[in-house]
Amino acid sequence: MLLIDRVTALTPGESVEAIKAVTYTEPWYRGSTGPDLAYPLPLLLESWNQAAAVLVLATWAAEEAADRPTTVRQVGVPMLGSYGDVTLGRPVTPGDTMVHTVRIDKAQSDTMVLSGRTCVNNNVTLTVDRGIVIRRPMELLVALRAPSAS
Repeated sequence: MLLIDRVTALTPGESVEAIKAVTYTEPWYRGSTGPDLAYPLPLLLESWNQAAAVLVLATWAAEEAADRPTTVRQVGVPMLGSYGDVTLGRPVTPGDTMVHTVRIDKAQSDTMVLSGRTCVNNNVTLTVDRGIVIRRPMELLVALRAPSAS
């Protein structure tokens, strides 16, 4: 499920800004009536993660040879290791547009430390002081796949 609508700024190796407009037509609001229409917190985090993934993949792709196209198969699969110091602000509700900002604080080999926040009308709704992302080769992950039931 795609939880960002548009990337509005991207500097590989540095930062990204992406937006997500929250609407009543999203599947998690079906059948909801009442005053509590807060955007689900796991989806808020996942939306921020997707903005982070754009930055991470663009950074890794920029490290590859500039004269050939790059794919996840070539640059590796980003995997979230952990969060640290996550703070929540006001709830996000339908009609809001979230603006995610993500920065690379440190990058070393196959690991990045990220931070950032999500705002609605300049009001902070999420702050991530530390997110750890690691890179794993796709071939390694495919080799670890569980055997299919036959």
